[in-house]
Amino acid sequence: MLALEVEYLMGRVIAACHDDRRKVEWPPHPARLFAALVAAYKECEFGESVRQALQWLETLPEPKIYADPPQIKGLGRDTHDVFVPVNDPKRNTIKLFPDRRSRQPRWFPAFTPTDSHVYFIWDEVSIDSQTEQALQEVAQNVSYLGHSMSPVRVAVYLDVPSQKAPTLEPDPRGSILLRTTAQGRLEYLENLHQRRIENAGLQPRLGRVSEYRLAGTNETSVPRGFFQHIYVLRKEQGCRLPVEAAFGLCSLVRSALMERCADPLPASISGHLENGNPSPEPHMSVIPLANVGHRHADGNIMGIAVLFPENAAATERKQLEQGLKRLDTLKLGIFGTWRLSLIESEAFAGIAKTLRPDTYIDSSQHWASVTPVAFGRHPKKQTGKDVWALIAQNCRDIGLPEPVSVNIVRAGKFHAVPLAGEFKQSADLQRCHYLKDKLLAHIELSFDRPVSGPVILGAGRFLGLGLCRPYRPKEIAHAG
Repeated sequence: MLALEVEYLMGRVIAACHDDRRKVEWPPHPARLFAALVAAYKECEFGESVRQALQWLETLPEPKIYADPPQIKGLGRDTHDVFVPVNDPKRNTIKLFPDRRSRQPRWFPAFTPTDSHVYFIWDEVSIDSQTEQALQEVAQNVSYLGHSMSPVRVAVYLDVPSQKAPTLEPDPRGSILLRTTAQGRLEYLENLHQRRIENAGLQPRLGRVSEYRLAGTNETSVPRGFFQHIYVLRKEQGCRLPVEAAFGLCSLVRSALMERCADPLPASISGHLENGNPSPEPHMSVIPLANVGHRHADGNIMGIAVLFPENAAATERKQLEQGLKRLDTLKLGIFGTWRLSLIESEAFAGIAKTLRPDTYIDSSQHWASVTPVAFGRHPKKQTGKDVWALIAQNCRDIGLPEPVSVNIVRAGKFHAVPLAGEFKQSADLQRCHYLKDKLLAHIELSFDRPVSGPVILGAGRFLGLGLCRPYRPKEIAHAG
């Protein structure tokens, strides 16, 4: 057995979530602890034995975790905006005066757990004395975890007290997502440290994410679809396009992205096999991020999201990410050019709700379409069961359970979503031979339990059609 103990010396945790700076991260993710160990290793200039111990540690399976409470679940305090001075300007020295100095909002989310001790536990790991000593040497030099205002003591043990049994356990079906480590994380952090010498604004990528569940429970995970990698491209400059133009715009983004990805293109990006046939497996999808769903919405597209299947190889995902970094302009023909920027996951908390992935992936029992669904065939008129059967198959195609009810609705459930017929009038859609004769319709659907998105349904789901969002009564009230 191997256990790493973390004691919060002030009994308080100050650490922000990677995707929302206003929320506190609890329990501390294993990747955060590993990063703290790497920082201590570099700061104290330890030798090769410590580096080898960290390389060994990063390859271990996900640890079990003791944390009390295992989740916050409403126990956290409210986080308020705190305006703090920015770094000293290099040229305009007049801004150094207190009355001229600019300030930016910052957040310090905090939490006081019941027990200030956290254990990361590997039950079935055997460790030699040399590696144990090296880990102990670097662990005792970790001074804080998260913000510097939450000092910690870290220690290595080969056993844990009986009353500190794990409260969280790794489980592929679990619904609690924690950042963990994998082989290569140490080298990545070292390279990032060198790059930050020239650009201090660089932040580490999310890395590996693992599912956990509460220990001692038969917790059933929230069903979720195949598309769990989401990349957001924000429109920085360019003409306004209404959501009705989603199909044409998403087609252009797909083509431009494929041009910028290195050859040969895998089926997970191109959507086609080597022989040219459509791939039966989930592949890259492009969806519009439109300003809808609130009383001031105008229905214009504010950005684009690229969805990538979770089961795609890491090399294919890297290939896509390199293409996304090159996609900074998009030519729209007579409509000019869009200038795009790829939003890092660490910046999601500060962007418009329309552009945030959680707007489309938050778990919910009730969903409604933002862009209409293109039915593979016309439903039979005599019964609504045929509509249900078609949508149920669409849900299975993206890894979700069958809904309990499906209704075709004349108008979308969200404010500023146009009628399905207005999408049908798109010239790009009329030129698409496999979609121009399909039935386009808005739908609402409900499941017997909450499911997590993205929910993209129908024949046009890879090019902006059939995009659904969770809907709630207040949003229905805002709809026309």
